[in-house]
Amino acid sequence: MDGSNVNARALRLVDGTLGHLEAVVPFMRSDEVDQFLAVTGEKAFDPLDACFIFARIGGPRWTITDGHGIPLVTGGLEEVRPGVGRAWMAGSLRSWEAYGWQITRIVRRMFDYAVGEGIYDRIEILALPTRVAACDWYKRGLGFEFEGLRKRYHNGHDFVAYTKTRP
Repeated sequence: MDGSNVNARALRLVDGTLGHLEAVVPFMRSDEVDQFLAVTGEKAFDPLDACFIFARIGGPRWTITDGHGIPLVTGGLEEVRPGVGRAWMAGSLRSWEAYGWQITRIVRRMFDYAVGEGIYDRIEILALPTRVAACDWYKRGLGFEFEGLRKRYHNGHDFVAYTKTRP
């Protein structure tokens, strides 16, 4: 046995890189692409352009990799103002189907830590209201609270807001 399958399903949280974006963004789920287009106002999705747009977002960025170091999802926290971060993330349907509960556990722990340790007073997530499964994940999977509807928030599109705040 050469050990190549040892911990093959063990996921790791690592610092995000441009290379991770290049590995994940071209395979984003269709609802993520719709949201990207709504936020940016772009008419069509170009994965390379999207990688550079994501790369320009300030704040910490991270990637969850599989046991072989293959990027599954990547994201970050854009600093909106001191103490307030806005979360973003990109991932493929294939990654979610194979590792959904593990990804959820890692992301929830990361956000709970960031708020619980006072790194952030508030983390927010904005989503198109049509992203029903994602919105359910924010509430049930990540423990965020529904904050409300923001009408015509980005480029004429409505968005819903979810937040996690320091107790």
